[in-house]
Amino acid sequence: MTAPSDPSNRTTASEGSWQPVADGVFRLVAEPDSVNIGLIVGSESALLIDCGSTPAQGARLRESVASVTDTPLIGVVITHEDRDHWFGLAAFDDLESWGHETLAERIDAPEILAEAESLGLTRADLRTPTTDFSIARALDLGDRYVELVHLGHAHTHSDVVVNVPVSNVIFTGDLIENPHPWFGPASSPRGWPATLNMLIGMVKPDAVVVPGHGDVVDGKFIVQQLAGLASVPYTTERLVREGVTVEQAEEAGEWPLPWENIAEGVRTAYAEMGAEGVRRNLPLI
Repeated sequence: MTAPSDPSNRTTASEGSWQPVADGVFRLVAEPDSVNIGLIVGSESALLIDCGSTPAQGARLRESVASVTDTPLIGVVITHEDRDHWFGLAAFDDLESWGHETLAERIDAPEILAEAESLGLTRADLRTPTTDFSIARALDLGDRYVELVHLGHAHTHSDVVVNVPVSNVIFTGDLIENPHPWFGPASSPRGWPATLNMLIGMVKPDAVVVPGHGDVVDGKFIVQQLAGLASVPYTTERLVREGVTVEQAEEAGEWPLPWENIAEGVRTAYAEMGAEGVRRNLPLI
């Protein structure tokens, strides 16, 4: 997610054209959130990665696959719970879909329903994947396997990495965003850097990494983003031990990422460390 939902500040929903990023792998940018939608085409079947912000947008994305291939679309993978990646799933009711098991728990969360309402949707417009998994899943598209992997609670509870080994392409969802990551209320300040450490181990030399938002990147970009994300819990703990309040944190800390992107994560880190007793002076929040 690039920013919290603000209906008064949103552009009209639209979709760009499919662009190749590797053999049989494509990327499309969908507005209003500039989200990267993926398409993987095998010899027997094709697979969509994420499905847009609304069922109407999901239907248009599904239709657009015909402009790239006549290979049958077998379904869609949801990389995480943010609206721009998930809320279009109702357009795929007749196909299989895959996502992390926590999506079934998160669908009724107040913040998820509030996001739906901001888009003019109701709970009845939302769907959970037909097939869920906890750690990993493999899908056979004919001449290539696609690996779905959950590495832990990071940007959200439900982050899934989509790996296409034969094409040396990885779709990361919002685990990686270009130029900067964005913390939401469901983000884990400690879990996110730990997850990226594992993700780096999956990235082969010269891999094409498709982030949740922004232009494609490489493994070096993941290392750089890991460094920025790791600074959030580290700097927060230092500030907490020095008795700096959360209201003072922006000015007191040295933050390598834009404050508006990490403010929610810093607040979460303060709350977690306070609950663990990591503090010198009260109150910190």
